[in-house]
Amino acid sequence: MKHLTQIAEYVTLLDEANQRINLVSRKLTSEQILELAATFSDALEVADVAPEGRLLDVGSGGGLPGIPLAIRYPKLRVFLNESRKLRVIELRQFVAQLGLKNAQVLEGRIETLHQEAQSISPNIVTAFGVAKADVVMDIVCPLLADNGVALLSIPAEPTKEQIAVWVLRAAMHECSANIVERELAGGRKLLRLHKSG
Repeated sequence: MKHLTQIAEYVTLLDEANQRINLVSRKLTSEQILELAATFSDALEVADVAPEGRLLDVGSGGGLPGIPLAIRYPKLRVFLNESRKLRVIELRQFVAQLGLKNAQVLEGRIETLHQEAQSISPNIVTAFGVAKADVVMDIVCPLLADNGVALLSIPAEPTKEQIAVWVLRAAMHECSANIVERELAGGRKLLRLHKSG
C-alpha cells in the first residue's frame, strides 16, 4: 500500500505547514488529519466513481481531498483550486515535495476562473467544506463535462427539506442528485451530482 505511505508523508507536510498558516482546523491532531486524508482517498470508491480523466478540487485549502486522490490514483489528472495566496504557496510546495506529476494548482476564485476551469472539462469535481451544497452546485454543475460527477460534502443527517432543495437545484443545471448510501469513515456523507450527457 505505497499510497498510504505517501499519504502519511503528505499529512506530515500538512501538519507542519498548519503550524504556520491555518490550512485545516488546528483542533485536529496529526492522527485525525491522517484518518481524514485516508478517508478522503476512498471518496471516489465510496461514491462509485471511476478514478479516470480530470478531477477539479474546488476550494482545496490544504489539499483535501485533492492530494490524497492524486496520490491514490496517479493516472487521474488533478487540479487543485484555491484562492488564498498563502494556501496556494503551500499547495504548490506539497505537490513538488510529494513529486505529484499528476497534480496542478489553479490559483484564484473558481467564479473568476470559470473559463479556465471549463477548458479543463473535468469529469469529476470535488468540493468539500467550501459552502452550503446548494450554493456550491450552482458553481460546479456548469463546469462538469457531459456524464461528469461532482461530489459535495453534506451534513451526516440532512433534512428532507435540504434534500428537496438539492434535487431541485441540481435539476436546474441538468444534473441529478442523490445521497451516497455508503458513508465515509467518521460518518461523513456525500452528495453525488451527475450531469447527463
